[in-house]
Amino acid sequence: MKKIILMLAIMIAAATNITAKGANMAFGVDYNYSSKGGGSGVGFQLEYELLKNLRIAPEFIYTFSTDDCGHFTNVNINLQYVVKTGSGFDLYPMVGLAYVNGEGDLNNCGMNLGCGAEFSLSSELSIYTEQTLQLVNDATRFIPAFGLKYKF
Repeated sequence: MKKIILMLAIMIAAATNITAKGANMAFGVDYNYSSKGGGSGVGFQLEYELLKNLRIAPEFIYTFSTDDCGHFTNVNINLQYVVKTGSGFDLYPMVGLAYVNGEGDLNNCGMNLGCGAEFSLSSELSIYTEQTLQLVNDATRFIPAFGLKYKF
């Protein structure tokens, strides 16, 4: 739990520093579903544009408790390569690192592979979906997510 709080504090501190420099950023909230144990959850994502088409996206996911597996918490850091297709629609493959903590002794690191799509509703709001395969030793799972982003 201390590691999760520390990671969230680092994300907030980084966001404060980045915002002061006037970078392109977005904050997203999503609903997701975990294929392992069948739990639904909520995710929070902060995106920062590193280069024109490359962004980093730290993410925190909480998967609610189920009878099969209990609850999960995830801290992910993903790189996304954005392919602009026009008309406010973007596609992006992503790869990243994952830290998963669950009930019992589940406490592992792994990697994420996935893709996403984003559609701009306005200059500040967009809807998105991400499909992530999380490769973790005892908890490999598929996580589809659907959410809303605020760009600032």
